[in-house]
Amino acid sequence: MLATDNNVAFSLQARAVEILEQTLKDSYVEVRKANEIEANIASEAESLTDFLHDSDSRTFCVLAASFLEDVLRRCLTNYWSLKSSKSQQDYFGSNGPLSTFSQRILVCVGLGWITHEQAINATNLRKIRNEFAHNHLIHNLTDQRLSKFVDSLHPYDKIWLKIAEYETAYAALPLEETLRMRFYCNAFNVSGGVLARAKLLGSGIPASFRPGGGFDNLTEIEQRFGNYMIRFCFRTAGVPFRD
Repeated sequence: MLATDNNVAFSLQARAVEILEQTLKDSYVEVRKANEIEANIASEAESLTDFLHDSDSRTFCVLAASFLEDVLRRCLTNYWSLKSSKSQQDYFGSNGPLSTFSQRILVCVGLGWITHEQAINATNLRKIRNEFAHNHLIHNLTDQRLSKFVDSLHPYDKIWLKIAEYETAYAALPLEETLRMRFYCNAFNVSGGVLARAKLLGSGIPASFRPGGGFDNLTEIEQRFGNYMIRFCFRTAGVPFRD
């Protein structure tokens, strides 16, 4: 009798898991498409990317990191409904709890909008940005004074080395160019990730939930930012990229 009861319990539990999984999949389909704030930010990201290609490294890093900082602000503004001028001033003003880049990173980590690895990358981006902004002697990412921050960034620029044409072109690039690619990819990876995770959690879906593996099962905003990363690296390397 006990065995039968256990079998029934396991069967009911398995069915409950199936129902939950299907419910999450159905909800995911509804929210994976880019919403208005994501579409606006993606459009700005595309325009910024075009500008960054021809920028010196100081301008490049200041703008790319500042873009990420603004994405964090806009996520917090949208999902915490901080849209009135008073709320904006209270939270993002000079004495507000979200006035600095580091504070925004910390809060987004606490909310589950940024992973531990992304938080480390974002913090290093912030530190590099600040060095460029406040130290007139630093002009390039290859500067030894930046090495401890640059070396800690995730090497997203190496993801496509398995493609022979990209590998050959990548190997011929100056170190400064590959580091710019790395900086860009880290800034855009965190930007796309925080937008996706904030929306999923706000919709009652676990931040890490995807209905399967691979690019096709990412949210639309993650796909867009992923494509920006690929295009930027391939363009920098001089390799044609086709969607």
